Amino acid sequence: NMHNYIQNTQTGSIRSYLLYMQAAQLFETGKWPENMDYLTVKMDDLGLSSQMNHHLSKAKLHLMNQNTAGIEAHLDTLRRQIRAGELLVEQGQEALCNAGPSRYAPNPELLYKAGVVEQEILAFHALSKSENPESFMKKATEIEAEAHYSFGPPDIMLPSFELYAEFLIENERYDEALEQLEISLERAPNRRKSLMMKQTVLIKQGRMEEANQVKDILNDFSADLALN
Repeated sequence: NMHNYIQNTQTGSIRSYLLYMQAAQLFETGKWPENMDYLTVKMDDLGLSSQMNHHLSKAKLHLMNQNTAGIEAHLDTLRRQIRAGELLVEQGQEALCNAGPSRYAPNPELLYKAGVVEQEILAFHALSKSENPESFMKKATEIEAEAHYSFGPPDIMLPSFELYAEFLIENERYDEALEQLEISLERAPNRRKSLMMKQTVLIKQGRMEEANQVKDILNDFSADLALN
């Protein structure tokens, strides 16, 4: 398993993959298994993409435990890393390709996406203090809407449109939630979590025919996975 593997293999790619998988577990399911530890790895030589999603994951876990100070610590660290990345770009040391000595250096696009994660963590921080997080969520969606979508492994493990939609659903603002989910699905067609959230909203609105159409898409997706 990954826990044993990481003890014996400490390459940067394996550590980045572990952080990616842990973030996927947390944000795709919305929960963290009670019997599973969040594994900590050496971070200082990893790229900004890995580091910012680590901070996002840890901030979410701290929110689940109502640990405001823990969220603040990861927010402060991310901000320092963003600033360090901005200095590298200003000095012309940005990543130009996916290989070679500069492969883990940030580039302007990744720094832009790190701004999305910063706003998401600010939203978690507000929630941990029982404050309204909406302004941070909206800002995150505005930034992400202007960023290029990553068709490989996602740079932003928690799409801001889903985070904001979840907040809107909880506050029974269903039409607005659908707007955010449609944006998410326009950028990532047939994204499973966005489809599941859309189905939930349609059911809450009593739009059962449309909800069943979404269900059919999800069933087709599950069938394709089973075949593969």
